[in-house]
Amino acid sequence: MSRILHAYSMRIIKNRNFILCSVFMLIAGMCFPVARYYEGTDMSLEENMFVSAIFMVIISSIFCSLFIGSEYSDGFIRNKITSGHSRSSIYLSDSIACFASNTVICALFLISYTAAGLPLLGGFSHDISVILKMLFILLLIIFALSSVFLLVTELIQSKTTSAVVCILLSFILIMAAVYIYNKLSAPPVFDTYVMTENGVPAVAESVPNPDYISGTERDVYEFLYDFLPSGQAYQLSLLSVSHMIRLPLYSALIVVITTFTGILFFKKRNIR
Repeated sequence: MSRILHAYSMRIIKNRNFILCSVFMLIAGMCFPVARYYEGTDMSLEENMFVSAIFMVIISSIFCSLFIGSEYSDGFIRNKITSGHSRSSIYLSDSIACFASNTVICALFLISYTAAGLPLLGGFSHDISVILKMLFILLLIIFALSSVFLLVTELIQSKTTSAVVCILLSFILIMAAVYIYNKLSAPPVFDTYVMTENGVPAVAESVPNPDYISGTERDVYEFLYDFLPSGQAYQLSLLSVSHMIRLPLYSALIVVITTFTGILFFKKRNIR
């Protein structure tokens, strides 16, 4: 497997999609703190730092589908099998390569963001231990996303089709996270107002909010918000993570399930 990973590292460094994604994240990381500084907004360094998690939902779908898709279209996967490498080692190498590449891409955002943000915005308002925990959650999110998009690409095998499906899936995941957040954020009641004789609005009564969810339905929404990598990414971007331990465990579970499923299918199918 080490030989496969070495070959991957050489190709990834020269890969156009990897370079483009890296440059984009490097520039985006610098732009956020600079924009906030010139807006005159009073904010701490970490305010937009974890927007990188949302970016990675899309970036990982692009890179994984195009890179692994190229491995199929260019015949590299077939060549590895005929060279005597086991299918398990090939799939695990694909997984490590995608995860490592996406981690580097995200790290470039964080490095450029911190380099530009420190002199403009100052330091962190949260304790450094909290920041480190959130970075660990981000790392596991990247691993989970890489595993999901790798599985989709390995199942489809077509570079173009897998790219379309993965990118579409990434936007569906983000929209699902936003939808779930809005559902969970709905207040249980609305206040109605009336005008007093002095023309000052006053609360008349509180009426139940028909969009408020409770009971088992709320439990399901909360689970999905914590379980989906996009839901975790959205929580990080808002700096509103309630379950610091639960989220990385869910991500690890996704990695295990998708990797096991991927290896199972990869062993049984014919490689075109």
